Amino acid sequence: MKNVIMTGATGMTGSLVLKHLLQSDEIRSVTCFLRRKTGIKSNKLIEIIQKDFENYDDLDEHFKRKDICYYCMGVYGGTVKRDLFRKITVDYTAAFSNKLKEHSPGCTFCFLSGQGVDRKEKSWVAFSKYKGIAENALIKLNFEQLYIARPAYIYPV
Repeated sequence: MKNVIMTGATGMTGSLVLKHLLQSDEIRSVTCFLRRKTGIKSNKLIEIIQKDFENYDDLDEHFKRKDICYYCMGVYGGTVKRDLFRKITVDYTAAFSNKLKEHSPGCTFCFLSGQGVDRKEKSWVAFSKYKGIAENALIKLNFEQLYIARPAYIYPV
């Protein structure tokens, strides 16, 4: 039985991941860091309403003994200003992944990225550049297992 930690559980992709996790007999618990509650009732689900996604100082216990992370937090390019897009994509990812690495270093990290990422970090396209910076930071953390999903397009329904 695995203990999962995730972000983005109220989003389009994250909500599907959460539903699958809660239905799985292989999952003991799912700790979700959220802006708002999911509205889902499950004995497996632990919801942490988070106001500041750059600061997890008082939440160390929620990062301990995690086996798998699904990092599905993100925002569509063009829906927020470039500075906020960078903050959500790079800074939030760094704060969360560093805290997780500190308390669950053996955790498998699964990161929702996207096609067209620039790991050289030179693109003028915000999505490409900032997802590249986030991916590079995750690689440098040296999780035992890191999976980066790069879907070409996710159609919002």
